Amino acid sequence: MTPDYSNKLLAERYYLLRRIGYGGMATVYEAVDRELNKQVAVKILNPHYASQADYLARFRQEAREAARIRHENLVDVTDQGSTPDGLAYFVMEFLRGETLQTFLHPGEDESRPVPWRLMVSIVAQVCDALQHAHEHGLIHRDIKPGNIVLLSRRSGEFRVKVLDLGIAKVLQGHRDPRAPPTTRASQGTPGTPEYMSPEQVRGTPDACPQTDLYAVGVMMYRMLTGTLPFYSELSPYDVMEQHCKQLPEPPRKRAPSLEIPEALEREVMRALAKRPEDRQASAQELADTLRALEAFEARRERMLREDDEAHTLQYQVSADPPHRTTARLLSYMAAGLGGTTLSTTL
Repeated sequence: MTPDYSNKLLAERYYLLRRIGYGGMATVYEAVDRELNKQVAVKILNPHYASQADYLARFRQEAREAARIRHENLVDVTDQGSTPDGLAYFVMEFLRGETLQTFLHPGEDESRPVPWRLMVSIVAQVCDALQHAHEHGLIHRDIKPGNIVLLSRRSGEFRVKVLDLGIAKVLQGHRDPRAPPTTRASQGTPGTPEYMSPEQVRGTPDACPQTDLYAVGVMMYRMLTGTLPFYSELSPYDVMEQHCKQLPEPPRKRAPSLEIPEALEREVMRALAKRPEDRQASAQELADTLRALEAFEARRERMLREDDEAHTLQYQVSADPPHRTTARLLSYMAAGLGGTTLSTTL
């Protein structure tokens, strides 16, 4: 069982208040930086893995890479170290929000889709973070709702932060030559089965940006329909096999009542293509396409609304007696020219 270090002082600087997240490899604490009097989050490698060189190297890589490729949509890492008794840790900004996983599952057995415009806003920001990471030679390899944090804005929209570079792949040419090797075949296939691309499942050594885009495609599908494209209660290996061999049901067919735009469905299905070269060319392309689609739909709806208003006006004018029609038209003309609306009693 993983020890709970709540109410402990770490490295004579970080006072750990409470656990706020944990997994098999590490535990995250809400903490106070006593030197700066600042609220922070501290991630501690679970002691079982601290003595294993592969996992320790992977953990330190996460801190190093997150600090190297800072971006407004990536969690900011500010410090790392080890205690005299062997605890490895790093310090991050404290995020006041909830994970996308929690947002999509508000109850234990409850799962919900989200409006497609909200999905576009969230996913476009995820793509912004991924584009920045890819440009700096880093492939995330574990994009999923549990690694996306939603921070509230005053306008009611969300600001997105992408977490967890623990199994990220540093591409050749960007790797620190002093860094030790991180992921080996003996550690198994990295990733989360429900969000793994076919090339991840097969263990292809050459990760690419499209590997992350496939996971984004799964996430888009889940957000739009309320369901995963592939799922099995039997075994995660069944899900992994489906990623490799089975075509997903189109979102509009899976959830016909949710009015998913056809163009948006095409982008989701393109991201879920089995071959990396058939997906979007970059995270930037996907983000730009999503934002353009949302803008086009907003313009189209505005034009339809204005057209409906014009038809309503035409009907009202034609239904009036002649003397009232004249007065009404004068009133509209004055208002349209920026003048005072005429008040006429006839």
